[in-house]
Amino acid sequence: MTQTLSYKPALPSAPRQVTHRAARRAWAELPVQMWWKCAAAVLVVAAVVGYDASAGRMRDSALMTRGIPVKATLVEVKQTTRAGFAVVRDDNVPVKLLWRNPDGTDRKVDVVLPPAPGYAKVGEELDIRVDPNDPTRWGEVKELLPWWRVLAVPLILLLPIALLLAALAWWQRRRVLEVWRDGRRADGVVVDSKHAAMSLRSRICRFTYADGRDRRVFKMLYPTRQGVLRKGDPIELIALPDAPHRAVAAELYLAGTPSQQGEGEAASG
Repeated sequence: MTQTLSYKPALPSAPRQVTHRAARRAWAELPVQMWWKCAAAVLVVAAVVGYDASAGRMRDSALMTRGIPVKATLVEVKQTTRAGFAVVRDDNVPVKLLWRNPDGTDRKVDVVLPPAPGYAKVGEELDIRVDPNDPTRWGEVKELLPWWRVLAVPLILLLPIALLLAALAWWQRRRVLEVWRDGRRADGVVVDSKHAAMSLRSRICRFTYADGRDRRVFKMLYPTRQGVLRKGDPIELIALPDAPHRAVAAELYLAGTPSQQGEGEAASG
């Protein structure tokens, strides 16, 4: 093992003070980090979806408010140009529209009309609005969706999921701090370590207990700044007797210099 610390302070006896270092380190433990990163990912998705939906709603509102009203003729419906041919708009309908822009130019476009009441009929006219500053921007006249429907997915679906994941992360952190506060010292032996996909600055360390009381192999996240653990390296653990799988590495919760140790002892006193 390549150590970056040359001083290893003694482990205080339980129950231990939850220091700033311990409180901060608990967020980086494997069962905690997994949940808060999932919560963060869902929040990012909610923000992106909410932004896109809001921007689209505001664009539609501006077009319906300031756009120039134009009558567009349906010259083709579902690749059919026969006059009178109609299709119920209970699904997306591919059509071809023709209209004259305010500047006198004709414009023909192939579009897909979204579901709406009524029919899409060859030869009939469709009310649209054209952006006076950009004739390529246009939209069918329609009733705008209320904001609660626009933001239903990010606010009603995704946000509660993110809050639930964050609550799970907080609960797991409390369990980690319980180990730090009430756990006993134990000696462990590293089985192996490998790169952690979810945390680029840490490695997945697999370990077992040196005294042979539990032959199972457990795992934890170990930051690379503390060194790289190798097979057979000893590791000082803090563990609860009835929950050996929740053990944490003692040195990650302790100060790394004599002066820091003194500060920690003063805080715990």
